[in-house]
Amino acid sequence: MHAARHYGKENTSIEDDVAEAKRGAGQVRVAPAYVGICGTDLYEYLGGSTSAPTKPHPCTHDTIPITLGHELSGVITELGSDMAGFTVGQQYVVQPTIACGTCHACLAGIENVCCNGGFIGLSGGGDGLSESVVVAEKAIIPLPSNIPLGVGALVEPLSVAWHAVFAVPLTTDSVALIPGGGPMGLAVVHCLRTKDVRKIIMSEVSSSRQRFTRVRRTSRPGPENPRHRQGQQRAEWCRWAQCHVRLRGCAGEY
Repeated sequence: MHAARHYGKENTSIEDDVAEAKRGAGQVRVAPAYVGICGTDLYEYLGGSTSAPTKPHPCTHDTIPITLGHELSGVITELGSDMAGFTVGQQYVVQPTIACGTCHACLAGIENVCCNGGFIGLSGGGDGLSESVVVAEKAIIPLPSNIPLGVGALVEPLSVAWHAVFAVPLTTDSVALIPGGGPMGLAVVHCLRTKDVRKIIMSEVSSSRQRFTRVRRTSRPGPENPRHRQGQQRAEWCRWAQCHVRLRGCAGEY
């Protein structure tokens, strides 16, 4: 199959002869449809292996080269006969965190800070920038029918932004300062808007990001505003993402 294989600093290639992983017990085979390129992926490419394992990872036992891609959505293509609640052809997103299940953090129920943890798409063990991925059943989150697959690929970073906003005691009169207008900063803006924070200040030194932010800036959605429906839908997506990040213990890279 085709896959984006990462070997180290400035050494990532699209290969067409990568073997598909065999599906084991408790695993699901999926076909990625959309995969986000995270800032962490860029850091891996530009700076060298910081998250990608150069020695066997304690959970996946993989080393570079690995296939990148941990923000993904797609369709289930193969299931075990004993798996309930899933169907072939069902749309999904992947909860990419990997935990050992045995360290003191995991035993305390906080797998998102596992001492040996990692990420699907950064630590091996199945990765999104490929034609086929095998992941644990518990990593599959069914995607509601009203959320497109393209938006589904944004659930992982959006859940990070929503988790940050959810952790802060905000009111409509709060003043929010966001240091950085990159994808995560813009995601935080959207989440703050769903909580009706009226004053949002963004600080960004990059002129290109300043221009992009100005172009993407929209007026506050309201019943009289044609963007009201879009705002309602954005709020629904944000709350759905937060529901799953809390239930599944997902933690982002930021």
